[in-house]
Amino acid sequence: IPYTMRRFSDNKGVGNSLGGQFQEMMKETMKSVDAFRRICLTRDFDLHFMPICDLKSGRVHHVEALTRFRGSFGAKGSPYELVTLAEEIGIISEFDLVHESVTGRRIPPIAINVSGHSIANKDFVSELRELLRRATNLSRMISLKITESAEITDFELVNGHIQEFRSRGFHVALDDIGAGAACFDYLNSLDIDVVKFDGPVVQRAHRTEKGRAFRASMATLRSQTGIETIAEMDEDQELADFLRECGVLYGQGWHFGKPTAEINSFRHMMA
Repeated sequence: IPYTMRRFSDNKGVGNSLGGQFQEMMKETMKSVDAFRRICLTRDFDLHFMPICDLKSGRVHHVEALTRFRGSFGAKGSPYELVTLAEEIGIISEFDLVHESVTGRRIPPIAINVSGHSIANKDFVSELRELLRRATNLSRMISLKITESAEITDFELVNGHIQEFRSRGFHVALDDIGAGAACFDYLNSLDIDVVKFDGPVVQRAHRTEKGRAFRASMATLRSQTGIETIAEMDEDQELADFLRECGVLYGQGWHFGKPTAEINSFRHMMA
């Protein structure tokens, strides 16, 4: 219901009666929930991979796994809306576990997205722990990237889960830093290895005089915390140079390569 209420509020005034519109949205939501659960059962999705490159050498440091749904949902483009639905109604952990099991094959180093909702779920963490335990030396090949689209509220619980995986050798990253007001709480409360800066924030910093402050903050973050930094939406050499001058270690964007299903296509570019 909260998901439908949000959509209803965003679209109020569109259509006939408000009551009729809400009922139609509820039906659409339930259909989407059923479809999402079928995707989890049938694994009706593909993984594409996007390179994340060392800004000094230009070599691929690792790749990120991105979901592409098949069928009618795939035709809609970005999976964001369906994933947001799953997060808001509490079933994203089902998909995250399927996602982890599909990527558990012979691959170059790869970052796998885990919802903030999932990393706060004790049952999910228990199942993920068992899934990762069955494979040897997996920590050398896989890192976990926590998305912020589902708000984390119990920082102590989540940080405990993060430290468990870090103690097993897995690197943990926080996604989209700078995109919301809560980013300070995330950085202050969670002990992590890597932060990934939101693309639009990075591009705005590059376009304005205030970008100098961005450079200073990056230098401070790295020197005082030891946290590694990644910037997304790196679209050209000029922006890549700016990020390198800021002290950002890695860049991701079309300047380095678009998402592809052929993960082995990046092997010749590996650092």
